[in-house]
Amino acid sequence: SFKNLFKKYDLIYMENSTLPFFLSINPYYSLIIILFMLKNRKVVHLFYRDIHWKFNMKKNSGRLKTFLLSGFFYIELKFFKYSAYKFYLPSLQMNDFIKFKNFNEFHPRCSKFKNNRSYSPITNLAYSGNINQTQYDIHDLIMRAIENKIYLDIYCPLSSFQNHTKYADYTNSKYIKFIFDEDFYHSDKNYSYFFDARNQNNYLNFSMPLKIFDAISKNIPII
Repeated sequence: SFKNLFKKYDLIYMENSTLPFFLSINPYYSLIIILFMLKNRKVVHLFYRDIHWKFNMKKNSGRLKTFLLSGFFYIELKFFKYSAYKFYLPSLQMNDFIKFKNFNEFHPRCSKFKNNRSYSPITNLAYSGNINQTQYDIHDLIMRAIENKIYLDIYCPLSSFQNHTKYADYTNSKYIKFIFDEDFYHSDKNYSYFFDARNQNNYLNFSMPLKIFDAISKNIPII
């Protein structure tokens, strides 16, 4: 049973989603687990992965949607602050915006090693993510790929492509391929490099998107 499953643990580690749990597929699953652990005086550690809702939502959503989502995120954050004993963050800078008292940086679980890898010339590149011009403008990347005859696959949401019509001019190039609504992680294509394009702002300077770890797990060097 549910109670017997968690009674044997003194500590539980959880990760929050990029959506508040009120809007997730199983909205009360995380809530029930945390409340059960607190009731039985168990310890909860939480990896709080992102605070995008504090920065860029107003640019991409309507006022009503922004107001409702921000409210859900704020309530969730207050609940986590009350219930979790310790927090782990993608970077220490992130805590400047959420003010956790007991926190630490979540380090990748790997050993340090000397990099003796020899890097091959760039023949094909992969980019994954949004292509909105405010934060992830990849126009220069596309132009350089065409000029240097480098094949570039761009994994992005179809909605993002449709909202930025200037990219349609590049669909006729044999070097540029847009791949819509497919997960880069599940691609079986071999790439010489993965490109992470981001403009400079307070949020992007400390965020660690999952696509970075996708590239690492596939052993693809990152630019």
